[in-house]
Amino acid sequence: MNVSLNWLSCYIDLDGLDTREMADMLTFAGIEVEGIHERGVTTDLVVVAQVQQKTPVEGSDHLNVCMVDAGEGSLRQIVCGASNYKVGDKVPCALPGAVLPGGWQIKEGKMLGVASRGMLCSASELGLPDKEHGLWILPEDAVIGTPVRDFVKSDTIFELEITPNRPDLLSHWGMARELAGITGRTLKDDPAHIVACCNTRPAGDAIRLSAPEICPFYTAARIRNVKIGPSPEWLAERLMAIGLRPINNVVDITNYCLFELGHPLHAFDAAKLTGALNIRRAAEGESFTSLMNEQYSLTSDDVVISDDSGKALSIGVEAHERPARLARLLRFVEQETKRHVRRRVLPVDAPIVQKLQVVEHRHVMLLLRQQERAAHASGDDGIRLRRNRFLAVLARLLGALFGLSGRAKKRAAAE
Repeated sequence: MNVSLNWLSCYIDLDGLDTREMADMLTFAGIEVEGIHERGVTTDLVVVAQVQQKTPVEGSDHLNVCMVDAGEGSLRQIVCGASNYKVGDKVPCALPGAVLPGGWQIKEGKMLGVASRGMLCSASELGLPDKEHGLWILPEDAVIGTPVRDFVKSDTIFELEITPNRPDLLSHWGMARELAGITGRTLKDDPAHIVACCNTRPAGDAIRLSAPEICPFYTAARIRNVKIGPSPEWLAERLMAIGLRPINNVVDITNYCLFELGHPLHAFDAAKLTGALNIRRAAEGESFTSLMNEQYSLTSDDVVISDDSGKALSIGVEAHERPARLARLLRFVEQETKRHVRRRVLPVDAPIVQKLQVVEHRHVMLLLRQQERAAHASGDDGIRLRRNRFLAVLARLLGALFGLSGRAKKRAAAE
């Protein structure tokens, strides 16, 4: 699970909490921090520069020698292979010594024997959504020599390992709630707060639950007059920050809701549906194509969404191939979903992403954190409190590995 701190700060105030302190808190809460990555421009050595001259490099069909004004009082020579810019354009210029996302350090060098004293950058090379195919053309009013970080928001990404018994942490809202429990900070407004905006009614014959023991509840919303197009920049930036590729506004908002709230959404083109939606068990040997165009052979333990044609609808198919006017919310029974996910590993943004109930250990851990804060306030950081925390974490581990019940976990941890 990749967590963007910019995104997370929409739900909880992170002021005064540095990344290392947050990583330690999450680790002691049993959430493994596998990495911390900086995204965007974090150095003053990437500045606004204006292209003053552009000359082809002899012997190359795409390289140009550029003389750029980076606000240093003299022009700087840089060799560039992009083709989408012209003399007079303002672009980001990484000066020697700048470290770009991924740890790439800029140095002076030569290309085809021509000296190059820096690099002109695309948006993607700065860890930002690609705005053009080539260099990032900056606004005309950008001040030459100004660090790009002054008007571009950077971000920090936490790469977390979430255990199977904590699906409540597979979203930014869930992670904000966890941090609120750990730190005692107050949550901001719940993003899932529902405002009455439309009339609802029973689905009637439009939806059939042929396997209620697996999927007892299904809701859908019909949205008309949808115009498919690019997502707004703020939405594309949030998805790219956590490693997802923006596709279009409808597909992107379903992924956004998944990683905001932890609830999977999927979109169908209502004009292409045949009859009712049917949530059923798969036929033995039935196949469907995943998001990675891989074929999976299903068993009767699997659940699919189909229409009256009998064919599985969009499950595992690139969603941009089916412009969406019907969104669905699907909740699987906890045990069936656990068994399904263990048996078949699918991409994290596939519709099969589970939405499981919060298990009882969460309340134990929150209680222990409250006790710990009280102990620290009184100056008592005793062995008994640390032992209780250890037993709670051990109980979680046993539950994740062996699927033990709450009582069995406590008994096994004590033993």
